[in-house]
Amino acid sequence: YKIDFNEFFALELHELQQQAEDGLIELHESGLEVTPAGRLLLRAVAMAFDQYLPWDVRSGQFSRVI
Repeated sequence: YKIDFNEFFALELHELQQQAEDGLIELHESGLEVTPAGRLLLRAVAMAFDQYLPWDVRSGQFSRVI
């Protein structure tokens, strides 16, 4: 697609940083890896990339996912 992933997904990566700090994912140069704890909240991880989900709903909504 010839995009700069880090630039194109800058907002999503910012949101995923919190999930990385919570131990749900590990961010790498080549992508991200869901941790065993993060597998239970995989829907929350995927929500960061959901273009149809409003931003105010995306952030901080772990309780609705569980």
